Amino acid sequence: MILYHTIINTIGNTTRATFPSHGAWSSTRIAASRAALIFFILVITLAVRCLLALSLAPTITQSSLSLSHTIMSVIRDRAAAALWGLFMGDALASPVHWYYDRSRIGIDYGSITRYEAPKLHLPGSILNLSSTSSGGRGSDSGSIIGDVINHGKRQYWLRGGNYHYHCTLQRGENTLEAQLARLLLRHVASRPERCYERASHLELFRDFMTTPGSHNDTYASTYLRMFFANVVRGLPLAECADNDGHNVDAIDALTCLGPVVVTSLQRDVDTRAVIDAPASTAEWHAVETSVEQYLRALRRSDQLPFYGSLYASMLYRLLRRASAPEAAAAAAAAASGGGDHDANADAAHALRQQCLEAATQLGFDLQKAVARQYHSEDPMCACYMSSAFPAMLVFAYKYADSPEACLLASANAGGENVARGSALGSLLGAAYGKRGFSQWMYDGLLDREAIEAEIEAAL
Repeated sequence: MILYHTIINTIGNTTRATFPSHGAWSSTRIAASRAALIFFILVITLAVRCLLALSLAPTITQSSLSLSHTIMSVIRDRAAAALWGLFMGDALASPVHWYYDRSRIGIDYGSITRYEAPKLHLPGSILNLSSTSSGGRGSDSGSIIGDVINHGKRQYWLRGGNYHYHCTLQRGENTLEAQLARLLLRHVASRPERCYERASHLELFRDFMTTPGSHNDTYASTYLRMFFANVVRGLPLAECADNDGHNVDAIDALTCLGPVVVTSLQRDVDTRAVIDAPASTAEWHAVETSVEQYLRALRRSDQLPFYGSLYASMLYRLLRRASAPEAAAAAAAAASGGGDHDANADAAHALRQQCLEAATQLGFDLQKAVARQYHSEDPMCACYMSSAFPAMLVFAYKYADSPEACLLASANAGGENVARGSALGSLLGAAYGKRGFSQWMYDGLLDREAIEAEIEAAL
């Protein structure tokens, strides 16, 4: 009130000098009193708001920090799940890898419902037609397989054996391609920059592949055999990537892209929250650059950069989607162990949307293909990217509501299901987070503890 009377007296003294007559002064004083009252109220209101703002500032800041932390936690959870899904999809499918007769799956396993150990023999296996000295089919007289890579496994490649491609693996054990994904995680974790670097990765890759006992798989893809044939010829590692014009442009090129994308993304997760906005163009450029570097390090191909970038974009967008409501819902679902319908529906919708956008870029009518598949068997296809990538989209779209059902369906479809399974697993993990996979899918992996440690170290 002191402030109010001060304002009144100041206005009054000023006005009295201006209006000496009593009547004029009285009416003016009334008007001045009203103006002062309004001004006084405004001043008090402003003061109160300032005080409230100051008192609430810590609360607001804390709320923002909490939201940022929540979003970062959700993204990290998705990133970890994308890696777990890779190893799950690979190990689930390996027992029926390259089965092109579904009745054979029934004979050998009934159906794949859990992790299984591959059989020793596979009627119709073309492992015994594959070259042991270079890519594709050819003679078994070479020693790239056995002496340079895949030590102790050449006996399974000899003519007349009909051995399963992964006959030396145990239940829940990952194939060589997934082992190379683990190697890439270790590569990133060992670097101060914590991102992919081609030269140092190639050295680590060479040492891993040429060290006896570094992995237990029987099979090595064409691109690996061609690469190490060039190593034996004395070419520099940066020039060893090759292409046979047939088997190199294959879907197994996608297996390691999950780790490449995830580890490229992580550089900004701890410093920036993404709220209702896509991640920066600069960050996507870094991801795309790492993907291209990786693909060109091990394979010489004109096709793979396009498919690799398309897949990486799908994975990246699933990982990076992060609005405040979505982050809160995802965090609540994770805390409760899953089962949140809205969060699951959001994940399925996001995955289907990415599939549709990718199909559009391929000129592929995904919805028509999926509608056709609902009334027939799931697609069986070989490794060639032109058919394998659309088939992957069909599985992801059709089974988007259940990561477990998706990976099992893909495994039981046969064909080139291992690389497809690992690529699907990464997409499903990025969409759902770790809650999307059943506990048995984690527990059944043969080297679970080491895998978990490598994921944590890379993130």
